Amino acid sequence: MANSEEASNFDALAATIKKGLNGLREASAHIAVPVGHASKSFGKAEKERKERIASAAKEAIDAIELAEGLVLRIVLELKGAANDRRR
Repeated sequence: MANSEEASNFDALAATIKKGLNGLREASAHIAVPVGHASKSFGKAEKERKERIASAAKEAIDAIELAEGLVLRIVLELKGAANDRRR
């Protein structure tokens, strides 16, 4: 029973992570567009700042994707343990 409840909690966590990840991907897409189309009028400093922001957003997405995968592995293990107990 405890494993089933834990799995449910981790399912909720995985859903929350997925929503956050989708939001960050959407925000990152909006950041990437201006960086890709940066004109000379932005100036070098502004272009570099936008590139640093885009790079940080990509790193954040990569880290969150890793966390999402780890949480899903935990959920599968907990559900597997709950199924083993039912047998």
